[in-house]
Amino acid sequence: MVGHAIIDPIMKAVILSLILVLLITPGLAQTMEAVVPSNGLAKSLQETDITFWQTFPYATIWGYFIDAGTSNIFSLAGAPHWGPILGFSVGVAAVNAVLHTQKVMKHEGTGDNH
Repeated sequence: MVGHAIIDPIMKAVILSLILVLLITPGLAQTMEAVVPSNGLAKSLQETDITFWQTFPYATIWGYFIDAGTSNIFSLAGAPHWGPILGFSVGVAAVNAVLHTQKVMKHEGTGDNH
């Protein structure tokens, strides 16, 4: 019981500090647009990077749902299986990023902004 008396005030201070940081930092943040050179490769890499990281969380969620469903159907132990889930997520996000980048770069080459 003596240990709890010491830990409780420390944990309360840590939690309060984290809450304060989460409340204060958005007000201190500044956003700036990145300046991208007119180089086609730089634009292509930037578009691929943005699309990959936008797709990855959704692919991970769907990978988890698919894994949970197949583990339930086939009675596989140890779910969730994070190796296959992350492999699926990376593959889906990478393919989507490349396909989207090709489409965007094709439209930029034709001058079509839609």
